[in-house]
Amino acid sequence: MLEATQTASGEIVFEQSKQWEGRAVNGKYPLRQYIGGSDHSAVFLSEILNENPKKVAMKLIAADERNADIQLGRLKLAAKLSHPHLLQIVEIGRCQIDDHQLLFVAMEYADETLSQILPQRALTPEETRDLLKPTLDTLSYIHNNGFAHGHLKPANILVAGEQIKLSSDGLCRPGAHSSGQPFPYDPPEVSSEGLTAAGDLWSLGVTVAETLTQRLPTWTNRLGSEPTLPDKMPEPFADIARHCLVRDPRSRWKIAEINNRLSAPSLAPKEQPKPQPVVVAAKSSQKRTNNWLYAIPLAAMVGIILLLSTLLHRSPNPKPSAGENAAISTQSVPRSTALAEAPKATLGTLAPNQVVRQVVPDVPEKALRTISGRFKVTVRAHVDERGNVARAEFASAGPSRYFANLTMQSAQEWKFTPTLSPKTWLLQFTFTRSGVTVQPRQVG
Repeated sequence: MLEATQTASGEIVFEQSKQWEGRAVNGKYPLRQYIGGSDHSAVFLSEILNENPKKVAMKLIAADERNADIQLGRLKLAAKLSHPHLLQIVEIGRCQIDDHQLLFVAMEYADETLSQILPQRALTPEETRDLLKPTLDTLSYIHNNGFAHGHLKPANILVAGEQIKLSSDGLCRPGAHSSGQPFPYDPPEVSSEGLTAAGDLWSLGVTVAETLTQRLPTWTNRLGSEPTLPDKMPEPFADIARHCLVRDPRSRWKIAEINNRLSAPSLAPKEQPKPQPVVVAAKSSQKRTNNWLYAIPLAAMVGIILLLSTLLHRSPNPKPSAGENAAISTQSVPRSTALAEAPKATLGTLAPNQVVRQVVPDVPEKALRTISGRFKVTVRAHVDERGNVARAEFASAGPSRYFANLTMQSAQEWKFTPTLSPKTWLLQFTFTRSGVTVQPRQVG
């Protein structure tokens, strides 16, 4: 049985290319695992074999005998572009598997794609904002260098390490015609004008809608009709998608306009203004609450100082009164009880007696299933003399704002043994599909 079939026009259809696993491209890149494909390409997990093997993604493309040199030239031209959020191309060339003449693109391996996450959950507005910023920056770089991305969709928005990256193997000069079947992300003018920078912004609008709602805009493609966005899209993303999904490409928002709207402060809708008296009262209430939070530990400190002063000035052998016994007992209970809560068995050799309470993020099972491989989020916790986390910041926030927020909330609830001076801890949380583990380490 052939691994791929040949159509009447000479195009290879990769219906059974999974059976190429175990083969090698030009004896250099072993095809370890089939990742996915289409009617004209297939992608495999491969690696560079040297002293330090490195994973790469290997894309095999059907070579049209009439245009193979043009295809190869376009790929090599696009490979010269370099941007932190553009997937790096390692090597481009020709190869043969069985009787099939192919082009190959060896490129940086990505841990996951947006298309793998969206079937499990929609992204939060914060995650979408974090996704849009590097995407817009990369599109601007591509367009300014005279290219169009041409294939912007969730499958081509990837996470490599801790960075958002766009695919780079499909970059083309404006006006080039798309190969393969039309996609829901294609702009209405693609059949007549080809792939363009304005078309990328239409695709961006479709992607933004799907990212937040897990649904595509509805569109009949009738003359004069405009797409309808899914319900309950938050701002400013609904506004951005609405101005990207305009039939006339000349009337779509440019990248600068999208960036301006993205950075503009979010305002409440005029039809639902927030009453000023309620806001003032809420702020006043918050202020009073914060004062009490500071007053309670301050009062406790004053009480401790007075108690120590009494102990220092009393005679060596007087019999303490019942009141004094009660005061001493009250001051000692919180410390002894807190120390008894330390989860020593889970901290290994990393100074177990110094951690009183550790809190691990409670991640829903549905969210865990969106993780491919593993990633780490590290929080730097500044601990005061009482053992509380007074301030925390990210040493490494990881690739997802959603998981980073859960991590920060957990880190702020940690409790350590009281000390004579403030300390600094690094809390490294490791996320996998099976759950979350944490490694605490004192660094100062």
